[in-house]
Amino acid sequence: MKGESHPKNYAVPNFGVDSDILDSQQNLHNVEIDLGHNLNLKAGGSKNTGTDDFDGHPMNYKVPNFGVD
Repeated sequence: MKGESHPKNYAVPNFGVDSDILDSQQNLHNVEIDLGHNLNLKAGGSKNTGTDDFDGHPMNYKVPNFGVD
């Protein structure tokens, strides 16, 4: 709104990457070394959700209804 003033372009502190993210990255690195395989997620396929291909995956299949658990 016109006439209102509030601080703009102020400095925002950068505390670096969160420790949980760093732990997850280190754990992934350790597992990749242990298994001798690197996790490689890449967008692609028809859904573009991080897996290689959804085209061969069955979809819209019937799920049986066995009643109340």
